[in-house]
Amino acid sequence: MVRTDEILFKIFRMAIVAILFIAFNLWFYDHYVLMVRDWSSVLKSLIIIDVALLILIFSVSNYKTLINPVGLYSFFIFAWGYSYLRLSTYQATKYSIYTEIIIVLTIISFLAGTYWSQPMTALKRAYFSPRLLKVTIFVIILFCLMAFLSEIRQIGYFPIFNLSNKNYEHVVQNLIPFVHYFVLFISLVPAILYVYYKSGIIGKYAYILVMAVSIFALLNMLGRQNLLMLGLSFFFAYNYFNKVSNIKIALFGCLWVVFFIYMGSVRDDAETLEIVNSSLKHYSGIFLDTSIFETYLTLYSSQNFTTLNKIILLSHSNDYFGFGIYTFRPVISFFFIDRIGIIRYDKLYDGAMQLGTYALEPFLDFSIIGVILINFIYGRICITVYNNYISHKNYFSIIAWSLVAYCIIMTSFTNYFDTFLIWFALLLSYVALNLKKIKTENKSGNTLY
Repeated sequence: MVRTDEILFKIFRMAIVAILFIAFNLWFYDHYVLMVRDWSSVLKSLIIIDVALLILIFSVSNYKTLINPVGLYSFFIFAWGYSYLRLSTYQATKYSIYTEIIIVLTIISFLAGTYWSQPMTALKRAYFSPRLLKVTIFVIILFCLMAFLSEIRQIGYFPIFNLSNKNYEHVVQNLIPFVHYFVLFISLVPAILYVYYKSGIIGKYAYILVMAVSIFALLNMLGRQNLLMLGLSFFFAYNYFNKVSNIKIALFGCLWVVFFIYMGSVRDDAETLEIVNSSLKHYSGIFLDTSIFETYLTLYSSQNFTTLNKIILLSHSNDYFGFGIYTFRPVISFFFIDRIGIIRYDKLYDGAMQLGTYALEPFLDFSIIGVILINFIYGRICITVYNNYISHKNYFSIIAWSLVAYCIIMTSFTNYFDTFLIWFALLLSYVALNLKKIKTENKSGNTLY
C-alpha cells in the first residue's frame, strides 16, 4: 500500500512544479512582449516552449533522471520555440509553412523512435587481458599526445599561455586534418581511464596524471565543444559507478553554462561579461537589451533555424537531392571519396558549414521520407544506447551514451550524428573498453557490474 505521506509529497511536488510553470509563463510573456513589441510571436514562442517543458517534465517522471534522450531532445524543441522571438536582425521574419512542417515531422519522428526499445544483447567476444589493455590504452594515448604536440608545433605556441593575442582563429586555421581527430578523442580519455581505475587496471596517481594532461591539452584547443564532450563522458562514467542525484545533475548543468560563458570571455580576451555580450550582440545583429544568456541562445539556436529555413527553401526551389551524401558522410570521409573529388558538397546546401540544425540533412538527402525515417532511426538509436547504459550492459555503453547525448545536445546547432568524429570515437572507444565488467558497489550499496 502507498503511504499517506508519500501521496502528500507527490501532490506537494506536483504543486511546486505547476506554480513554477505558471510563474515562468507569466514572466516570459511580460518580459518579451516589452522587448520585441509583438505579442503574437511571443505567444507562439511560448506555446512551443511550454510543449518542450512539458516533454522535459514527462521524461524526468518517466526515466527518473534529468538526463535522458527525451529530456535532452526537449532543448531542440525549446530552441525552435525561442527562434520565433525576433531578437536579431539576421533572423528570418517568418518561416515558410514547408519549413515548419519539416520541423514538426522531425520532432514527431524522433520522439516516436524513442517510444520503445530494448537494450541490445551484448555480442560474445574475446576480451583483452589487463596487460593487453594497458598496452592498448598506452598506444592510443601516445597517438593522441603526438597529434596534440604536432598541432602545437603547427600553431607555434601553447595557446593557453598566450591568450592576450585573441588567437582562437589562428588556432583553428592551424589544426591538422584527420590528425585532429586524435586530439578531439582526448576528450574521452579521462572517462575511459576512470573505468580502468575502477576496474583496478591502473592506479590512482596514473589516472590523475592522465586526467591533468588531457585537460591541459583540451584547454589549449580553446574549444568549448571539446570540453563539453569531456564533461559529459566523465559525468556518465562517474554516474555509472556512483548514482548522482537530480539536484547534483542540475547543479552540474548550471556550472557548465557558467563555464561555457566564461570560456567565451577567456578565448576572446574580454575583461568583463558585459564586453563579451556587447561583442556577441554586434556579431549577431542584436540591438535589444538582451542578457548574455539570451544573446547566446539567439546566436547558437535561433539563427540556425533561420539558416535551416533558407537552405530548405533554396533546395526546394532548385529540386536539390543529396542522395545520402550527408547521412553517409562518415563512410565517405573514411574512404576519402570527398577528398579525391568523386563527391562534392555544395556550399550552398552544406548544413555542417552553415549550421542549419540537425533537421536539415535528412531532408536534403531523402526529402520528407528522409525526415520521417532517419529521425525515427535516430530516436531508436538514442533510446537503445541509453537503455544499454542504464542497464549496465558493458563499459562501452558509457562512451556510446556520452557521444549520443552530445549529438542530441547539439541538434539545434548542427548534425553530429553523421560526422566522422563520432564514428571514429565510437570505434576507438570500443577497442579501448574491451574488458569484462567487474563487481563493484556504488555509494548506496547497490551491486553494479
